Amino acid sequence: KGKNWYEVKTFNQKLTRIGIASTDTSIIYAAADYAFYRSTNSGKDWEKIFVPDSNSYFFVDQMFVNPLNKNSVILKAGGYLYKTVDGGNTFDKQEFYNMSSFAVNPIDTTIMYVTIGDSFFGPDGDILKSTDGGKNWFSITNGIPGEYITANTIQINPQKPEDLYAAIGRLGIFKSTNGGENWFRTNLSYSDNIYNIYIDTVISGHIMSGQSGWCVMQTTNDGETWEQPEFDVWNEAIYATGFAFHPNKNNDGFLMTNNGIYATTNRGESWKLKDQTIKWGRISYYPHNPLILFVASDNGIYRSSNGGENWEKVYNETNIGEFFFHLGNPEIIYTYNYESIRKSTDGGDSWVKKNNGLNNPQNNWIWSMTMDSNNPETLFCGQRALSTNIGSLNMSTNGGENWYHIDSALKTIDRYVSVVSILLDEKSLGRIYVGLRAHGQPLTPNFSNGGLFLTENNGKSWRKVYDGVVNLIKADNSIPRNIYFVTKFGIMRLIDTLSVTSINDYKADIPLDYNLYQNYPNPFNPVSVISYQLPVSSRVTLKVYDILGSEIKTLLDEFKTAGIYSIDFNASGLSSGVYFYQLRTESFTSTKKMVLVQ
Repeated sequence: KGKNWYEVKTFNQKLTRIGIASTDTSIIYAAADYAFYRSTNSGKDWEKIFVPDSNSYFFVDQMFVNPLNKNSVILKAGGYLYKTVDGGNTFDKQEFYNMSSFAVNPIDTTIMYVTIGDSFFGPDGDILKSTDGGKNWFSITNGIPGEYITANTIQINPQKPEDLYAAIGRLGIFKSTNGGENWFRTNLSYSDNIYNIYIDTVISGHIMSGQSGWCVMQTTNDGETWEQPEFDVWNEAIYATGFAFHPNKNNDGFLMTNNGIYATTNRGESWKLKDQTIKWGRISYYPHNPLILFVASDNGIYRSSNGGENWEKVYNETNIGEFFFHLGNPEIIYTYNYESIRKSTDGGDSWVKKNNGLNNPQNNWIWSMTMDSNNPETLFCGQRALSTNIGSLNMSTNGGENWYHIDSALKTIDRYVSVVSILLDEKSLGRIYVGLRAHGQPLTPNFSNGGLFLTENNGKSWRKVYDGVVNLIKADNSIPRNIYFVTKFGIMRLIDTLSVTSINDYKADIPLDYNLYQNYPNPFNPVSVISYQLPVSSRVTLKVYDILGSEIKTLLDEFKTAGIYSIDFNASGLSSGVYFYQLRTESFTSTKKMVLVQ
C-alpha cells in the first residue's frame, strides 16, 4: 500500500503513462517517450510491442485500458488518437488537430468523445463524439456559446455515463445530461481573471464583473445568480477591464475591453462595439462635465469632448491605471502606472510624476491608488513586492507632493506587503481595506498567501479578514455597506461590520510555540532568509557557525516581542560549504544547517 517500494523495470527512457487491465491485472501497459511496452506477469518481464512511425516523441499523455477487454487500449499522443484491439501489437491512428483530451464510455466502449482546443493560442475548437468505436465522428456543442470554443478536457460520470463535464476555455465547466446533445453552464465558472467590478448606485443588487472568458457577467440579486448580457461582437478571448456609466443618464455607459470600446443604452443589458482602435485600460466620466470622458488605454491617455463620439490622444504614457478627479479643483486629475504616480493640473493636457518618498518603482511596481473624496489632497498608493523587494502602503496628505509609509504594523502580519488594491471608508476616517498578493516560495516559512486586511486608524494596527490573494476591492452604498473583493475563487462578499480592536484578533497573530525555520533558498548564493517565531517576548541571539563550530557572524542579539520575524544573511566573502545557524532565547535553542554555493 505504498509503505515500501522496489524497482520493477528500468526502461532507459521516460515513462509517461501506466495502465492496468481490469479483467486481468497481470497485464500492465507502459507508455514511454519512444515506445509502448507490455507485461503479462504483473511487471516481472516486459516486451516492447509498438514503436511509432517516426523518431519524434511518442509522448502519451492519456491512456485508457478497456475495462471490458484486456487487449483494447486507447492512447492520446500529440495530436493523434491511437487504438489497439490486440494488446498493443498494432495500432490504428487518427489525427485530430489540437486534440486536448478524449473520454470513453465505461459501459459502452464504442461511445467515445474527443475535445479540440489549445488553451493558450485558442484556435477554433470542438467536442466530437463517435458511436462506432472511433470510425466516424460528429460535433456536439449545442448550448456552448461563442464564435468558437476552446475545449480543454472532458470527463464522464462513471456511475451515469450520459452525464458529461467539459472544461471550455475561460468560460468554465459545462455539463450535459444526454451524452452531449445539449450543454448548459454550471456554477463552476472560470473566475480567476476578474479585472473590474461595477456596483450599480441606482438599482440595488445589480453588479457587473469585467473579466476574461465571459467578458461581462451580471447579477440583479446581489450574486445569487449570474448571466451574460448580449454582445454584438463577442468571443471568449475578449477581456473586460473597465466600466463607466453616465452620472445623469443612468442607462448610458461604456465598457473597455481588449477588443475596443463598447457602449450600452440599457444599463448593461446589451453592448455594441463602438470603437475598435482604443483598447484595454479604464474609462471614466469627467465629474465636472459629463460630455468629457478619459480613457487609459494600452498606448496612452485619450480624451473625448463629445460624449465618446470622438477621441484625441493627450498623453503617450502606457499602462495607466484609474483616474481620480479633484472635486474642488476641476483642473487636478491623478492617475498612475507601474513606475510613477501622475498628476495633471491643467485638466489632463500635461502630466508630471509624483514619486517623492515612494520605494523605487523599478523594484516595487505601483499597482494601486485611491483618493479620499472628502479630502482630495489625501491619497493612498500600494506597491507590489517584486523578487526579494518588499512592497509598501503609502499615504500623501499634500496631493502627492510627498509620500510616507503607513505599513510598519502591517509588515508584522505579512512580511511582503504586496499591496495591489485599496478601499477607503469615506464615512469613517482612517478605516482602510487593502488587498495583498501572494509572494515568496510556497511551502516555506517565507511564503505569504496574501489576504484582505483592515485598519481603523490609518495603519497603526491591522486585522486579517481573509487569507488568500485579493486582487480588487469594491463597496456599495448600503448601511452597513457590502464589501466585494476578488479572489482566485471568484468574487467574495462580506458585511462591513468588522472591528480591529479585538483581544482575540491580537492573540491570533501570536505564535503558539517557538520555531526556527529552514533558511530559504537553500543552497544559496550569497543571500538567504532566516525566519523564526516567538510565542513570548525574549532576548534573542541568532548566530552563524562554520562546520568546525567557530562563530562566523552574529545576525541578531536583542530583545524581541512575541511574533514572527525574518532576517537576511549575506554570505559574501565566505567560501562555499556547510554552515550552521543557531537561535537562542531564554528558554529555547535550535540549530539548522545551510549550504553556501559561491
